[in-house]
Amino acid sequence: MANHFGKLLREKRKKAGYSLAGLAGVLGLTPTSISAIERGVEGPLNAKQITRAARLIEADADELLAAAEKDMRAAFRQQWGF
Repeated sequence: MANHFGKLLREKRKKAGYSLAGLAGVLGLTPTSISAIERGVEGPLNAKQITRAARLIEADADELLAAAEKDMRAAFRQQWGF
């Protein structure tokens, strides 16, 4: 899976001073889940989680949403050959 979203999330999270556990706790996820998302092992957060995370880490929600959409399109193309 492409990992534009995960890399961007990690960059913004670290810049805002949030730990994996800190961000995960606020989003109701585990640090392991956030780590997997940032590494591209799991797909991006859902739109509601992305919007909430963006507010917390003072990032542009539209930028994060666009990165997530880009990754999902790449995964679709890879799965279905489009």
